[in-house]
Amino acid sequence: MQARVLAEVCRCTDAELGPVERVVKLLRNKGTVPFIARYRKDVTGGMGEEKLWEIEKVLQNVEGTEKLREKALNEAPEHLKQDLLHAATEVDIKELIKLYKTPKTSARMRAVSQGGEKHLDNFLNGIQPPKEGRDVLKVMLIDKLFHSPDLRKYYATAYEAGTLSTSLVSLESFSPKDKETLQKFSNFQTPVRRVANHTVQAIQRGCSTGKIKKKITPATLSLEHEMKKQIKTITRETHQVLADCLSEVHTKLDRHTKDKVWKQLLLRAEQSAIKVFGRNVKMIITKEPVKGGVVLALDPGYKHGTKCAVVSPLGVPLTTFTIYPLPPAKKMDEAIKVISRNVRDYHVTHIAVGDGCGGRDVENLILHLKLAPKVIRISECGASVYSASELARKELPSYDITHRSAIFLARALIDPLSERVKVDPIHLGVGQYQHDINKKELSSELEATCMSVIGSFGVDLNTASKHTLRYIPGINAAIAERLVEKREAMGGFKSREQIKKVKGVGPKTFEQCAGFLRVYNGDDVWDATAIHPESYGLVERLLKAVGMKHDAEGLKEAVGEYLNKMEREKVMEELNSGWYTLDCIVEEINCRLRDPRAAHTVPLQFREYVAPGSVVTGSVVTGIVTNITDWGSFVDVGLSNDGLMRATHVDIGHHVKVKIEKITPAGKIQLCLVEAQSSRKRKFDDV
Repeated sequence: MQARVLAEVCRCTDAELGPVERVVKLLRNKGTVPFIARYRKDVTGGMGEEKLWEIEKVLQNVEGTEKLREKALNEAPEHLKQDLLHAATEVDIKELIKLYKTPKTSARMRAVSQGGEKHLDNFLNGIQPPKEGRDVLKVMLIDKLFHSPDLRKYYATAYEAGTLSTSLVSLESFSPKDKETLQKFSNFQTPVRRVANHTVQAIQRGCSTGKIKKKITPATLSLEHEMKKQIKTITRETHQVLADCLSEVHTKLDRHTKDKVWKQLLLRAEQSAIKVFGRNVKMIITKEPVKGGVVLALDPGYKHGTKCAVVSPLGVPLTTFTIYPLPPAKKMDEAIKVISRNVRDYHVTHIAVGDGCGGRDVENLILHLKLAPKVIRISECGASVYSASELARKELPSYDITHRSAIFLARALIDPLSERVKVDPIHLGVGQYQHDINKKELSSELEATCMSVIGSFGVDLNTASKHTLRYIPGINAAIAERLVEKREAMGGFKSREQIKKVKGVGPKTFEQCAGFLRVYNGDDVWDATAIHPESYGLVERLLKAVGMKHDAEGLKEAVGEYLNKMEREKVMEELNSGWYTLDCIVEEINCRLRDPRAAHTVPLQFREYVAPGSVVTGSVVTGIVTNITDWGSFVDVGLSNDGLMRATHVDIGHHVKVKIEKITPAGKIQLCLVEAQSSRKRKFDDV
């Protein structure tokens, strides 16, 4: 079984056996992917994190399939064991299991009780059954042909080379928006092998709502010819029996294969959508935190007013209030006075404006005040869900539900990672067809993405919430809660070693999590870096080799000179270290105490206000990327709906200059990219 598992993992991941075997051993020894990717590079040969995640996922699937196969082999009759050994997928194994777990009341089992197996065996060898056994034979033969691996493969090949077509149920009952969206699926046709993943998801949603009908048409089929291959001796009587079974066998194989091919398309599309979701989430939570500043967040609203919250650099609410600058109240002067007073009194450094309804109008108001703080647009996705949650009631018991959303927006600007992980993945507002995807799979992808991000950046052990700590490799929700309780009791951790006193943090847990927890201004300077405690001795040997202390000026240059003047093998031998580990340590010495998120993205200050009425076809405007999918990127250009541009080489939150190509009667906006902001470019020149 072990050899089969390793071989299948290698085949599915296109990786060499040696590295895969070592990675699998680490995973089975309770190793996590972020830990292996960062601290076991010498074992894996520097294998990237993406490949490690792929190996882990494939390994889980293959092991599940092999366990099912092993169980089936212990239960199945002898004549099915060879088929079970050669079954390629879990679906194939389950189909074979059905053969020996068929209910006793089924037609096949009734036929078996009447001597059907003997009649079938004689027929396959050219011996005709007596007339009274003809009906029993047909039942057995239809079942035999339906479960024939050769016939199923023949049908699968024909349908996979076939055509997917769709039609609409009735356009008359559709809303204008639905008509526009679904028009492309009227008489739509494409080869099954070339259908795009997002098209599959769109068709599935249309079918589930009763608006679209789908049809998969196979390439040429010659069932009679293929059926005859199953019979050793063909006589006139044999031919007649086969002809009698032909229609029913085709009906069963046709329905079974269509369902199987469509499920495979859906599975592929869902896996792609999950990856898209993961990429989008990563862009959101890796935004650079706004550190050391006081944030005023505004959650725009019309009838019930714009909810506001001023939050300290540590995420503590300082004050909340409501203003009414928008219709129907239009208390503009009063709103200006209240905003200006709070900006002055609390020394606000950043103003975050939600991007929901009324966001552009509130933004325009703030920009015209020409206040000192930077004005930054922020996604409202998840804010209302969080504010109504049990978690929000526990964290902010003295604030009403409306002001909690404003506090959430402020905290999301201060530290996107810590705040966004509190929201159900479905409500993060990114991805494609995420509401149609298995919720468990989405949560799993969110967890993997958060673990990956934390693996890259680490978290402050003395400020991270329990919701963030639970994404640390090796730490679960219970341990995260105990860490927070211990931290509060001690008044903060002074070293990584102290977490060993927390219940549940044994040697293996400490090994997995320690390198990702940062302790700033603690007892050991290296606790504030990504260097793992197991490598502190190596760091000391390196410093001794260059003859300098950790805080000496010119340490970076001295380490570089030491490594350059000696051969790699000699350095590794002298320091008793693998090269990958040494390379990571040198990188930390060069870049320690720097938040890596600053190298990825910067907070964006919105500069240009565009009145909705002024945006027409041909206008060139500045917008903000809000979501990225397989078929394009969505951009907020100040209208009621986000526009769609085909370009996808941008990040969520980036400013882009776009040209309005078309605005449809239903409000859909088609855009063309003119210029995109680089990852370090804060703003454009005026349009």
